[in-house]
Amino acid sequence: MEHDRRTRILEATCRVIAADGAPGVRAGAIAREAGVSRGLPLYYWPTVEAIVLAAFAHHEEREWARSDRELAGLDDPLERLRFLLLDEIADTERARTYRAIWAEYERIAAFDPDVRALVRARGERWEAALARELAAARGAGRIRADVDPETAAARLGTLAVGLIWHLRCQTKEPADVRALLEGELSALALRG
Repeated sequence: MEHDRRTRILEATCRVIAADGAPGVRAGAIAREAGVSRGLPLYYWPTVEAIVLAAFAHHEEREWARSDRELAGLDDPLERLRFLLLDEIADTERARTYRAIWAEYERIAAFDPDVRALVRARGERWEAALARELAAARGAGRIRADVDPETAAARLGTLAVGLIWHLRCQTKEPADVRALLEGELSALALRG
């Protein structure tokens, strides 16, 4: 029961962050969104900032678990690579919420070295997943043999992060962002 309440509070915090940004998060707003008493969030965590950081970690692990389930259903490393890239920029409510939460996490990271280390670790984890699929795609003959997986993963990851900011700021349309990423994949001479 206690675990369920904590999870409900973290999920509610994610929704509040996605809607109002991290600076707008208040214990009362979290409690209302979670359907719990006003004091309960601060019973489990000492500050609103601690709740926000716990919500970021919860959200990230939930998204990795979801991604891992999706990837498990894909045998082709090229499709797995496409999924890793295009899932980040999808024009869905889930992806928009994910981008909103990560934009707030990255904003905080600009000023907080501890959060910066967590954001860096997330980026490294994602680029390692991209590199793994690039290496598998190269081994399967799905991309050119001269493509270095680590370099290509860094380039694709950096491009995707920039494109995600365009989506978050609504300065590019989702279809245009997808076309840019697909173009980069085509430049690697991906087949299929």
